[in-house]
Amino acid sequence: MKQRIKIDGTIMLSTVVITILLYCFPALYSQNIFWDEIFDFIGFIVIFKGVYLRMVARGYKKEFSQKGHGLVISGPYTFTRNPMYLGTYMIGAGFLLIVWPWWFLILYTAVFLARFNVQIEKEEVHLKNMFGKEYEDFCARIPRFFPHIKTLLTLNVKKAFPWNLCWSTKERFNLISLPAMAIALEFLQEKIIYGVFDPQRIIYLFCLAAVVFATSLFIHYRIKK
Repeated sequence: MKQRIKIDGTIMLSTVVITILLYCFPALYSQNIFWDEIFDFIGFIVIFKGVYLRMVARGYKKEFSQKGHGLVISGPYTFTRNPMYLGTYMIGAGFLLIVWPWWFLILYTAVFLARFNVQIEKEEVHLKNMFGKEYEDFCARIPRFFPHIKTLLTLNVKKAFPWNLCWSTKERFNLISLPAMAIALEFLQEKIIYGVFDPQRIIYLFCLAAVVFATSLFIHYRIKK
């Protein structure tokens, strides 16, 4: 655990340093403000979705770890074997779309998978030793990380994201804190890269993304069966 924290801390520090260095090269960023706004909007949406996925995954872990040691294959585990890691990836990708050149997403994905695949493989060995064939069958059905598109299109959100479990841990506070951090970084980026400071526009994009995200949740929970 300490080694993982040390590695992740190094990654976070390196990310901050790289972000500052990138600000020294404005030419790397799109000079089209329209496309910058599009990526900002998408970035906020991805952060919201990533946080929400971590919320339900942490809630599921909290709920079922208290009831026994059985293999959890329901809820968010019906479309990915590692919903917490996927949520973390999405949060990072959202921040990248907001404050980094969008094409760094390829490099980010490669570094993220290289880092977390090592941890995931260790966990898989442990789970295989615990559950044997049951876990092997689970791995055969459910992808390690990225869900299948067909699965997402037919996903029952009510069952995969139980409302009560989504709000049962401290992860819920990240719905505010992480987007707020993204807003602050976007303020800094626009001041350095574009030489402008327009908080009203950034807040508008954030609010629009929040409304779209909340509306999609309402549709899935209250309207779709």
